[in-house]
Parts: sequence; structure tokens; C-alpha cells
Amino acid sequence: MELESYYDGVHGWSGAGTRVTPMIQPGASFVVRFTPPSTGTFIYHTHLHDRVQLTAGLYGAMIVLDPGERLDDATDHVFVIGRGGPQPDSPVVMNNERALQTVWTAGSRHRLRLINITPDDIVSVTVTSGDAPMTWRPLTKDGAPVPSGSRSPVAARQVIGVGETYDFEIDVPPGRRTVWLEVRTTGGRWHTQGRIIVR
Repeated sequence: MELESYYDGVHGWSGAGTRVTPMIQPGASFVVRFTPPSTGTFIYHTHLHDRVQLTAGLYGAMIVLDPGERLDDATDHVFVIGRGGPQPDSPVVMNNERALQTVWTAGSRHRLRLINITPDDIVSVTVTSGDAPMTWRPLTKDGAPVPSGSRSPVAARQVIGVGETYDFEIDVPPGRRTVWLEVRTTGGRWHTQGRIIVR
């Protein structure tokens, strides 16, 4: 059975026989149509059996672009931080991988979309090259543009709470190098890292 629902961002869910989130039986589907209030980086995720379903991967990024705008995978990167299982000591993962590896183009401007969808972890994310953080410019917080006065280049380090999203712009200079996307606790304890090969 297909259940069609609508979300208009103002009045909430509407549609015949609609509940906020219907139970979806195996083989069934649930269609949601809505007009996002703004462009940016958002998330969707489960609210049923949160820890089990959330750590099983029932979440994802939702990228909203302006009409005519296209997402360029070569320079636009989404990193979703989650947990790799329901146990309290399950590892933190990025894009559902324990040791993420990706390739970036040197001499280009890149956009990083960072999402924390762990059940209860506040994490610190840093982008480093060599022994020091790189520099990035804040663009958005939870899909909303940051004030123009807060868009100056800063050290590429951000604390991200559960359910938060941040977008940053980072200029990667020409030349081959390895860049690391590190995820730690706010106290500095190691969680995981992604290896970014720049070439």
C-alpha cells in the first residue's frame, strides 16, 4: 500500500488518513511531498526504536538546491557521522564506514556538508593537512546561512551536536597531499578519521 502525505513546512502533515509517520510494513512505501523553506543541508532519520534503527542506518542527508543548481560530486562532499551499531561502545562511522577514504581535486574550492546523526554523541570535527588544521569559511548552520560577519576564514574545527548540520567552504591548494577529516570527542578522545587524497 502506498500512502501519500504532504508537508508544507507551516501547517504540518496533511492528507487523507495521514499520521505524522505511518508504520511502513515490509514491501510497502510512504511518499512525502513538501516544499523546503530554504536551500541547504538537512537530514532525515527514524524516530522508532531510535538506537537500533538509527545505528542500522535509517537516516540520510537531504540536500536542497536552488532551481537550476546542480550538485557537483567532485567538489561538494557530504559527511554523515553516525554509530556502527546499537551497543554503547559501537564505533563512530562516517558515511557508514569506519575508515572512509575519498579523493578531492587539487586547486579547487570544495564544499563540506557535515551532519551528526549519532544517538547521543557531541563530536569535534577537524580537517588537517600536515600537523595543523586547514582553513575554511562557514556557510550554513542547520540549512540557514550564517550571518555575513561570521563568514571569515577560520581554523577548520567545529563541535557538532546531535542532529546538527554545518556547511563549510574550503580552498584546496594545488599539489598532491593527504588531508584528514578527524572526528573526536570534545575532550579529544579519538573516534575515527577519513582520509582525503588530494591530487
